[in-house]
Amino acid sequence: RAVTVETSRDTKLSAKRSMAAVDNKSNSLWGDETDDDADEKNLLDGGGGSGKAKRQRIAPTNANANANATTGSANTGAMGPPPPPQQSRHPRLPSRTEMVRSEMASFVKQQRYRSELQQTKTSLLHALQMTGGDVTTEPFLHALKRLRGLYKRSGLDCRRAVTGGGNSPTAEAATANAATAESPSAHLEGMWLTLSRPNYHDCLGLNPQREYMYTLGRMSFGMYRPTNLVCSVQGVFNPVHVVDVRDRDEVESVPRGLRRELYEGRTLLRTYNIVTAFSIEPPSPLFGDNSPNSVVVRPIRGIMTTYGYVLPDPGTPNRLSVWFTGGTVEVDDEGDSDEWRRIFGDDDAAAAAAATDAGASQGSGGGGPMAPPRPGPSLSERAKLLAAKLLLGATVPQGMEEDGSMNFQLRRPVGGHGSAYVDILYLDDTLRIMQGHHGSVYVMARVPGS
Repeated sequence: RAVTVETSRDTKLSAKRSMAAVDNKSNSLWGDETDDDADEKNLLDGGGGSGKAKRQRIAPTNANANANATTGSANTGAMGPPPPPQQSRHPRLPSRTEMVRSEMASFVKQQRYRSELQQTKTSLLHALQMTGGDVTTEPFLHALKRLRGLYKRSGLDCRRAVTGGGNSPTAEAATANAATAESPSAHLEGMWLTLSRPNYHDCLGLNPQREYMYTLGRMSFGMYRPTNLVCSVQGVFNPVHVVDVRDRDEVESVPRGLRRELYEGRTLLRTYNIVTAFSIEPPSPLFGDNSPNSVVVRPIRGIMTTYGYVLPDPGTPNRLSVWFTGGTVEVDDEGDSDEWRRIFGDDDAAAAAAATDAGASQGSGGGGPMAPPRPGPSLSERAKLLAAKLLLGATVPQGMEEDGSMNFQLRRPVGGHGSAYVDILYLDDTLRIMQGHHGSVYVMARVPGS
């Protein structure tokens, strides 16, 4: 019996010790360590342990919860980062103060852009004026580089300047113009006056009026005779207008490789005529003894028009493909018609005019000099005309029309994207700067009211 009682007592003591160990482990998590020896003695004596140990055993739920929180924060690396806080479904709207600040910042930016743009344009035009329209000087090229950079920053594209049905700017272009302080009317359509010097080859210098002089052949692709007639240029204009594609004659002038774009309505056809106001110069020792200008009594004014068209290049921003279809030359003042016919008429007409002048000079003691016989075209001129006929289908004028005009046509114009084009370097409602595919730079100003 004594052995049985002793065994039962040892079993109870082992059980109580195990329970005490569990409680002590829980207490250690709280950092509130109890006196294990005192609790063990109380358990051996049959007591319920200290009051603190009893309270820890009575509230295991709160202790375990806090213990889990403590271990969770201690073992963050093992459990992973805490989930991000949930964001509100409705984003916070900017306050009125923030909106005002944003508008003020945008306004200041536009003002700075406008000021920089105006200063750069003034520098460019001043450099152009001081050099007589020369686009190769260092001041002009420096101003052009800055102005071109400003235009690129604006994101404008002249190909989208108007819609397919009229001359109104598209919404996209209008937004870009507003953002860069440009007028929405900045588009290609209108009458433009060239500010840079004429870009014909072989300039002969300046006349007494400081106007550039060229031969008629250089001004007209060699299509009008006499090709060595010296003329001075007073102005070069470039009228640009939208073409109605329902006009069959206009569409026939488009190279075959580009007509599909028109038929599908994916592009916009514009005129690109070059109108040159010129004067036939009086004789000068600089022109030579056999110059056709020897029969000119006074400057004779004329108008030469070269007809052309442009289409936007779909693959390159601000690029227009260009081609020419013909041209005409005519007298500007009807009072100069007789002198005009003396210079440009055929040999019979020139002889008749010379005889008339000779008779008048005998009766009155005055009159103009007789026109020398006009020489035939040189070998190089004939080669150029033959090439134009074969390649372009050119029809060269053989004489004057009844109104004194002369015309030529290119029935097979050469054109296509990437072959002949002009790049718009800058464009606004008053100024346009272009660069041809050979590198020539043209500066043009819009004629007011056009």
